[in-house]
Amino acid sequence: REKWEELSKKSLSRQKLIRSYTEQYYLPGSLCIPCYDPVHRLLKDVNSNRAKLMVALVLVAVPIAIVIEIFKLSAILIKSDIADMGVFDQYQLDSFAFLFLKIYDQGTFLASIFWGLWLLPFGLLVIKSKFIPKIIGIFLVIGCFSYYTLTLTI
Repeated sequence: REKWEELSKKSLSRQKLIRSYTEQYYLPGSLCIPCYDPVHRLLKDVNSNRAKLMVALVLVAVPIAIVIEIFKLSAILIKSDIADMGVFDQYQLDSFAFLFLKIYDQGTFLASIFWGLWLLPFGLLVIKSKFIPKIIGIFLVIGCFSYYTLTLTI
């Protein structure tokens, strides 16, 4: 009976943690996708192919960023008391948590490449447009290469 009560308390804690994590990381990531449609519609008359490329790069980056958060959440769950069910010893739990954090790190690297790359077609579209100041486009292109350089050096 005590074991079941302990498991139900851990399960409730797990549900609260997952709900909180979902609200902080998954919802904002998925809600940013519709924001690119107005930008695409605004800039597609400047160059349709570049506008499509910009949206495609974002549509690749956002799901990667959302999926890799699962690995970070897994590491958090393993390192909390929630995962202590007596099946694995502490060394094994630490190894799993470390593995999930390494996978998260590699996924972040991959997503970061796409987060920087989408700024290039966006910047070029802004530079060619006649209704947005060119300096903003120049900063977007500089941001693309800065982001990419920072991603490769970390």
